[in-house]
Amino acid sequence: MMKKDPDCYLILDLLPNYMEKLTSDETNLFIESHLEHCDQCQKTYIAMSKEIKDTIPYPAIEFKFLKKIKRTKLLGAGLSVLLAFIFSFMVYSAHFSMNLYQSELSIAITKFLEPNEYNGTSFDAYVLETKEVDGILMATFKNENQECRNGIALFKKGLNSKYAIYEVQTAMNPNTSIVQFFHLTLKNENYIAVSGYNLAPNIKEYSLDYSTYTTSEALSDFRIKESLKFPVKNQQFITLYAVEELENLLSKVSENTMNPHYLTEGSFYNEDGIE
Repeated sequence: MMKKDPDCYLILDLLPNYMEKLTSDETNLFIESHLEHCDQCQKTYIAMSKEIKDTIPYPAIEFKFLKKIKRTKLLGAGLSVLLAFIFSFMVYSAHFSMNLYQSELSIAITKFLEPNEYNGTSFDAYVLETKEVDGILMATFKNENQECRNGIALFKKGLNSKYAIYEVQTAMNPNTSIVQFFHLTLKNENYIAVSGYNLAPNIKEYSLDYSTYTTSEALSDFRIKESLKFPVKNQQFITLYAVEELENLLSKVSENTMNPHYLTEGSFYNEDGIE
């Protein structure tokens, strides 16, 4: 038996890559030089070339079928995204659904308070005033079923320019003329919302009254009242003050702001400044 040239084994290993044009130029020269002088390797190369030529190509119809499947999958994925978007929009629109109408806001507040009852009386909200700040709508209201209880509701404004309720505060006030304050946090900032309702014509000023102390210890013997006065421009109103703004005003009328101090109540004054 004729022994093979050791290079033949290397050439046979390289032929597949050579035929796929995956070998370097130097390797190609080496293979082609060997094929010129080696009949056995030449025959193997010719046989392999024939096998590649005789390979049956995939029918064009099969490629069209695969393209159709791919197109169907893309359409299905697109439809799924569209349906998800439509569903999300419907949920969003159902949440942010209220217009800036007194009646709609009143109904929303009533429903928000529906599970609760006060002194056996259900809540029937009637919106008094509204004020919007940075996409947050504040609405003060009274209870038609219990006149001494009033409150404030907060609504977020959606991208569709409609509103969704998210917070309600209520408070008792037995007076006929009412000034109430509510502690609010809007976008991580602290505020005091002041609501005036049904004020008598002779009320010309209202005040926010603080209990302050003349010492660092909050003992009743050292407690005094400090007031911030504001003019009454309308008999019904809602005003928003930043807590920091009120603290600055209080520091100008009191020397005790470094000691404990708390906003406790509101008061009225006539045109002569009499409470």
